[in-house]
Amino acid sequence: TTGIKSSAVQYRRVGSRELPDTVMYGRVLDLTGNDLVLSLEKDSDFAPARENDGAGLDDDLLFQANALLPPGSYKVLLTALDRAGGHAGSYEVPVTVPDLSGSGLMLSSVMLARRITQNETQAAAPFVLGALRVLPRLGQTFKPGEDLALYYQIYGAAKDPATGQPSLDVDYGFFTVEAEQPMDLGHVSFGDQKLEAHGYALTLKDWPAGPYLLRVSVTDRIAQASSTRDVVFEVRP
Repeated sequence: TTGIKSSAVQYRRVGSRELPDTVMYGRVLDLTGNDLVLSLEKDSDFAPARENDGAGLDDDLLFQANALLPPGSYKVLLTALDRAGGHAGSYEVPVTVPDLSGSGLMLSSVMLARRITQNETQAAAPFVLGALRVLPRLGQTFKPGEDLALYYQIYGAAKDPATGQPSLDVDYGFFTVEAEQPMDLGHVSFGDQKLEAHGYALTLKDWPAGPYLLRVSVTDRIAQASSTRDVVFEVRP
């Protein structure tokens, strides 16, 4: 998933509306930057989020491409083409694909999201992950009153032989990160979870401005194993 600020592109009038006319292209290179691993250079490779048409001033225009890459580290060269304004810009980002094939409990990275909704059709589509439609958040800054939404997946959970399902305890711990010793602000916990893909959201209403750390902890009751992931976010007026 990548994006560009709506204020960075020009809009084209379509009927009675002003709409962005921007496409994204990508090239996945090996870590040296010399060898092409994957080309995402067709107009249809990156799908725009439907929310792009209603983006406000300085909102993110989001685009997503799907690709299967073996574990390893890569360089991704992304190019945004503003067809209405006749401008283009490129930037390079490092990408690491973790090896999740090993045994034992593991968590994916935690994706901050603008919105998580149920995928009613269950059909494969951009921004759809299983039963959920996840609209990623490109930054880690939230305004007071916004929802903090997140998505992650669990790998390697043991299954109950009788049911074929896992038994997972999930804990979301919130900490301040300004002091030398982080202060525990509280936890939200869910016991005996059966799903291995999780989305969660809570409101940041009345949260003071500042940086925070969210720690996602998952305990496998069957295998007696635990795994954690941290993500930092900030509340800023």
